[in-house]
Amino acid sequence: MTDLNHSDWLLNSIIKIMESIDAKISVSSFTTSSGGKKIFIYGIDDIAIEKIYFLTNTDQNNNYLSLEDFKVYIDKHYGPLDIPGLKEIMISMYTHSDIFSFLSNNRTHTPFTVKNILNTDYKGKTFSGYIDYLSASIPYVQHSEGRFKQYSITLNTN
Repeated sequence: MTDLNHSDWLLNSIIKIMESIDAKISVSSFTTSSGGKKIFIYGIDDIAIEKIYFLTNTDQNNNYLSLEDFKVYIDKHYGPLDIPGLKEIMISMYTHSDIFSFLSNNRTHTPFTVKNILNTDYKGKTFSGYIDYLSASIPYVQHSEGRFKQYSITLNTN
């Protein structure tokens, strides 16, 4: 049996967390050219996205989990929606959620909830509604309202 390192433990933890949220969520990992590990989570629907939680980073972690990419797919659309700035917004929401969970001594955080959508005009009640709001607000972006959405997340374990 091979020894598990900290990034393996993190990956196994994320797999178990995602399985507990929704069995349809898939998790895979890959090693980067620099030897680091990334985690790819996909098949996340509108209901599961608000339930997803992650381990809060601490000043004692041997690995730092950060959001690297976030994509939205809608039914019958080949690739992800091209919403300018979406990735940066989601990275900011993830970081904000992580930091405030750390300051509150919480072991986990839920970045993709309405409570993390701050300083915007959005007044809706769901994260999915926020994606609809963004897609409808930006010219030349395929609208997502009323469409089945799935999300994918890439995390970096460095």
